[in-house]
Amino acid sequence: ARAIILVINDLDAVRRAIAATRSINAEIPIICRTRYVRDRDSLLALGASEVVCEELEGATEMAAQVLTGCGLTVDDARPLLIEALDDLGHASLSTRRDEWIMALSHEREHPDGYQHPD
Repeated sequence: ARAIILVINDLDAVRRAIAATRSINAEIPIICRTRYVRDRDSLLALGASEVVCEELEGATEMAAQVLTGCGLTVDDARPLLIEALDDLGHASLSTRRDEWIMALSHEREHPDGYQHPD
């Protein structure tokens, strides 16, 4: 395997899976999902490489929907989303935040077929 992806709904099971994986392979990337931002630091401390927090990603998506639904262009909405994450102190929660917002923006601009910008 080149990476481990954990999308288990049981936080304790995710913790056990991270610990078990790290006991076997210290280098493999582990990307996991958690519901709450409050759990992110403990999962990183156990050895997760990346943690996607549902409440943060869901709120960001909802905000994007509201902004574009109110008539803002993607180019106008993008800096507002980034600023909101920064203001809430969540800018560091995703190492790929700007990349994710760019992908979200591109998807909204090209709804018939998303292609990741290279």
